[in-house]
Amino acid sequence: DAGVATATGATAAMASAGGDPGVDKASPDLQYMVRELLVGETDDADFARALSHGIVDRDHFLQLRWNSQFGTVWIDGQHTNFHVELGDEILCSAHAIPLRIFYRHDRH
Repeated sequence: DAGVATATGATAAMASAGGDPGVDKASPDLQYMVRELLVGETDDADFARALSHGIVDRDHFLQLRWNSQFGTVWIDGQHTNFHVELGDEILCSAHAIPLRIFYRHDRH
């Protein structure tokens, strides 16, 4: 189980999971945190834990490999999802089109 968020997306969830709540809200970078580490007996648990959270800047991407038979990746809560299967790779990048928000003038 992993979480990936922009500075203004899922901030509370990332902070409560131990992420950095002080990320600049204007930053296009992605913050990630692996919530359930799968570490084998011969793996270096401290090394894996150190890599289990961090920041992905615009020059890099985060690559995830799906290790369950079937599943669903949810994006933006329950609004968008993709079905994945064993071995599928998911690339997370900060190279997204900037979000534009438009307000109606007659809104109160």
